[in-house]
Amino acid sequence: VYARCQLDEIKKAKTRIFIVGDSTAANYEKLRFPCMGWAQAFEQQFRHDGSVKVVNGGRAGHSSRDFYYEGWFRQMQPLMQPGDYLFIQMGHNDQNCNSAKAVRGAADVANLCTYPNDAAGKRQFPQGKPDMSFQNALERYIPYARQHQMTPVLLTPTTRVKNAQGKDGTP
Repeated sequence: VYARCQLDEIKKAKTRIFIVGDSTAANYEKLRFPCMGWAQAFEQQFRHDGSVKVVNGGRAGHSSRDFYYEGWFRQMQPLMQPGDYLFIQMGHNDQNCNSAKAVRGAADVANLCTYPNDAAGKRQFPQGKPDMSFQNALERYIPYARQHQMTPVLLTPTTRVKNAQGKDGTP
């Protein structure tokens, strides 16, 4: 019953904002508080009259590529309508590819990493695999939004915290 009410509220909302994101945007259970993604509290920033609904698709551990390939984006599509917004905030899990290492083993097999553009702005990816370009991965969402008369919004990814040894973690 609760899920049906939420679905009805989403459909009736004047403005819908769909979030494509990773753990930094994701929803977490109350038991994990204070751990939460920014999008978990985003809807609270609007009037509480139900005119704005946020559909947070953020998924921990997902890159721009596997969010798409695993069907998370496809699950949101039936709810999307002309006039909606598509906020795209990826990059936290995309950043691990290195153009000097064309094959990265498990990360590539798991479809996680993408290659950033080089210093000159040229797309980088292993030969024959243009979908491994971060720019290409992000751009797959933008045409969909435009074709469906939605407004795509690219958000800057959050920065990873590095310790003194240059590893992920608390400094």
